Amino acid sequence: KYNDVGKFGQSARYCKEMAEVFEADNNKIDALVAYQEAADLFNSDNKKLTGNQYLVKVATLASEAGELMRAANIYEELGKESM
Repeated sequence: KYNDVGKFGQSARYCKEMAEVFEADNNKIDALVAYQEAADLFNSDNKKLTGNQYLVKVATLASEAGELMRAANIYEELGKESM
């Protein structure tokens, strides 16, 4: 609902909170999905630094889940952006 009225930041914060709950519950797959959604929403809200922080979480969880190419692609993209 928040996305429909352009309040991406609020949606992103909810996704981040959900991700933290999933991660605390050792549900890494759902945490990964929620962190990805949070990162995408923060980036849509022009909060690139915050979005990138959650992309690092996504990359970390992806590597732990054996999704090494996904993690590598995220780290590579973040590295390019920092140059």
